[in-house]
Amino acid sequence: GRASRYGIAPREQIYPPTATREQVKEADAAQFEQSERSAELAALHHLDLPVVLRVARVGESGPSAGVLREGDRLVSVAGEPVTTAGSVQRAVAAVAPDTPVDIGIVRDGVEQTVAVTVGARPDDPEKGFLGISPEEVPDVPFDVTFNLADVGGPSAGLIFSLAVVDKLSPGELSGGAVVAGTGTIDSDGAVGPIGGITHKLVAASEDGATVFLVPADNCAEARSAAPDGMRLVEVETLEGAIGALGSLAGGGDAPSCG
Repeated sequence: GRASRYGIAPREQIYPPTATREQVKEADAAQFEQSERSAELAALHHLDLPVVLRVARVGESGPSAGVLREGDRLVSVAGEPVTTAGSVQRAVAAVAPDTPVDIGIVRDGVEQTVAVTVGARPDDPEKGFLGISPEEVPDVPFDVTFNLADVGGPSAGLIFSLAVVDKLSPGELSGGAVVAGTGTIDSDGAVGPIGGITHKLVAASEDGATVFLVPADNCAEARSAAPDGMRLVEVETLEGAIGALGSLAGGGDAPSCG
């Protein structure tokens, strides 16, 4: 049957027995703030606007101690350019532990290369580990703020990113259609699944949406409860979502959930 606006779930799914209501609320708020940051960064990367990738912290006893410093701008790993925290982690994970790797950095305005002998990742001894926390910082002459109150969790990430791209680009991404959607996002633009999609579909349909952007891993559940007349578009990345909206706006097709 079709989904309704409401559902019943065990209390412990929402408020785990070990967490107070206040702790759950704080965790939701933290996820929401991280979602905003990742959404902004993903949008800026898509638009090729400058983002500085730098070292936020160096583990005192880690492989990079004494070699990399807080504030170093990260440019490359093993000769390959890096632009996001995820790209650093992937590049280093591909290096065998106990192998020296060249890290391209900018320190005090000077571009240079330093060598770090990578360690083994604590959670996967086959993969390389630098022992640093990289961070991305927008380097643009404006601030991005989201005017959305009383919302928690990470599920608005994709829509936040689309809103930023739409604001900073000419025209309308949706071509004027009422588009809804959901999904987490990271700064690389990868879209992840969320909970409660059946209820979100119903609410979006009631608000007049005819297109709903669905994270790929939520497609099966969404298909089971799609309101009549609602087009389910499967998305895996921010790029894919923007491409799909552009295609639909021009009368073309888009990846479907079914």
